[in-house]
Amino acid sequence: MMVKSDQEWRQYRTRLRRYVAVRVADRARAEDIVQETLTLVLAALHAPRSPRSFEPWLYRIAANVIADSFRSTKPSEQLSEDLAAAQKPDDPIAELAACLQPLIEDLPETYRTALMLADIE
Repeated sequence: MMVKSDQEWRQYRTRLRRYVAVRVADRARAEDIVQETLTLVLAALHAPRSPRSFEPWLYRIAANVIADSFRSTKPSEQLSEDLAAAQKPDDPIAELAACLQPLIEDLPETYRTALMLADIE
C-alpha cells in the first residue's frame, strides 16, 4: 500500500511522532528522528522495490533511526580528578595485614595469640 494523499501523510506523520515520542524523551531529538525517518522513507519510495505493508515498514525504519541515534550519542561526562585510579599497593599482604590488625586486637587473648602465631608471625 502506498501513500496517496497529503492527509494520509499527515496521519502517518502524527502516528510516527507518537511512536518516537514514547521512545525518545527529548522532544527536539524526537523531531529530528521523525524528520530523518520521513526523509529515508521518501527516498526509498522511489526505489524499484516498494514495501508490501507501508506502516510496519515505516515503523521499522523509525526503530532503526532511533537505535542509530542512541548509538551515536555516547555519554561524554568528564570525570573529576578526585576519582583517579587508586594505585596498587607495593605489598598487598602487608596492606591487608595492616587492615586486619585492629580486628585482630579486638579478639579474645587466646584467639588473638593463636592467630598471630599461626598466620601473622
